[in-house]
Amino acid sequence: MNAALLEATDPRGFLLKHLNAGVRPDGRANPPFSSRKVSVTSSGGKSTVRIGENCATCVVHPLLGEPVSSMPRQGRLTVSVDLSPSPDQSRRQAQQLSSWVATKVGSILQMGPEVFDPSQLCVVEGHVVWQLHLVITVLSVDGSVMDVCMRAAVEALRSVELPALFAGDALSDRAGDVNLQAITTAEVGRELAKARGVVMGSIPGSVTLALLSDDKTWLLPDPTASEEQACGGAIIVVVTYEEGTRKGPSPTVLTYLPSFDGDADIPSSFLEDDAVQMAIKIRAATVKND
Repeated sequence: MNAALLEATDPRGFLLKHLNAGVRPDGRANPPFSSRKVSVTSSGGKSTVRIGENCATCVVHPLLGEPVSSMPRQGRLTVSVDLSPSPDQSRRQAQQLSSWVATKVGSILQMGPEVFDPSQLCVVEGHVVWQLHLVITVLSVDGSVMDVCMRAAVEALRSVELPALFAGDALSDRAGDVNLQAITTAEVGRELAKARGVVMGSIPGSVTLALLSDDKTWLLPDPTASEEQACGGAIIVVVTYEEGTRKGPSPTVLTYLPSFDGDADIPSSFLEDDAVQMAIKIRAATVKND
């Protein structure tokens, strides 16, 4: 049977044939710690990330708003993902995946002040905070969509520039008299906040490992779409490194995706050190090359 017919009729068998020969269908050796070619550009709260055939952009939209009363010093960070359906996906499936990725990226960025401290978005305590909305657009996808979206979000956030803010025609210098609608970037009235970027204490990155069980369990880093389709699920390991010092690593999140349809319990057999250690090595290589 020729390769194209085998891939179309038995994608799992096609993948296993390659793995048993020590090579993946796209030519990568297995198991390497190298992913597909990575390209990153970022500036002014915008980023474009390419990983193999994957490409995603992220734009950070800073808006001013009022804080939640119970958290008077904390700004907010929200994430949305726009992902068009692939040829083998329905619009509903694409929307579900977009929602899932947006939720995961948002929760990872806000897993704790050691990653991103929302108090740095405070302008006037109890009255005005920055609200950062990250809009991720997936332009092309060939597997491992979480990884490219996570990287795009991090790079855009690290390059965001918040302007200096002034009280405008506020009635007095008292914080309680600051009018949200009057706040301006023009040098009118008291300076409320200096121009600045945002600080990330630890830099999170996700590593997708597709799972394929035969006589042994295969862990395939950075799977393509065809590899994802042939496998029964994936582990996504999020590993953080401390900004500047690159201390770490610290694996922080494990997710199991059966058939890439949503969350489920991770089988105990997959919670071995192999998956985590492979992700750590991949993440370490990525950080070294940044």
